[in-house]
Amino acid sequence: MIDTPNSLLTHETGNQKIAKQNYDTSNGLWLPSIIHLSPYTKGGKGNVCQFATAGLAGCIKPCLDTSGHGGIGNPKTNTVQLARKRRTKFWFDHPRDFIAMAVKEVGARIRKAEKLIDYQGVAIRPNGTSDLLDMAEMLIDACDGHYPGANLVWYDYTKRPWDFRRFQGWVRPNYHLTFSWSGSDANRDSCIDALEHGSNVAAMHEAPGDGRH
Repeated sequence: MIDTPNSLLTHETGNQKIAKQNYDTSNGLWLPSIIHLSPYTKGGKGNVCQFATAGLAGCIKPCLDTSGHGGIGNPKTNTVQLARKRRTKFWFDHPRDFIAMAVKEVGARIRKAEKLIDYQGVAIRPNGTSDLLDMAEMLIDACDGHYPGANLVWYDYTKRPWDFRRFQGWVRPNYHLTFSWSGSDANRDSCIDALEHGSNVAAMHEAPGDGRH
């Protein structure tokens, strides 16, 4: 029997950070959604953040996976953490079912946005606490086929070594990737390459007083 999660996408009702954003642009509001898996190797099924780094500019220790409701109480019984592990297991064990379920949920978001007067469409981040380009590719391709012409915007952050030739041949006009700086020499070269080809680069920094980045 397949252990199917209750949902894959998190919306504004389940994430205060998303609720505060709603992606207000010059073209109007975009209804946001995000997929949260268990980061790095935390899900126990594999590494969903292959290029995660430790150290000063690392993302492993300060990962926002434990912020908000995800950091309340015992992580072994925290419902947010258990849900993310369940989604991670679902992806590794049944990737096609994972994509099919996500496509249905995206469709529901599109229909909701169409009913809201001030909303232009839906903005989705496939990798909220992961860095799985293959999953994002599968999901975007599937949604392009199921919902042609829908106002869908996709965005992600990645530490995957920048291969502009690959991205140039695949990335859709509605998928925005921001490259993440990690502080290593190899990553620095990738950051420069990303900037030279018109991509944004994000850098971690420690916020005063709270120890987070």
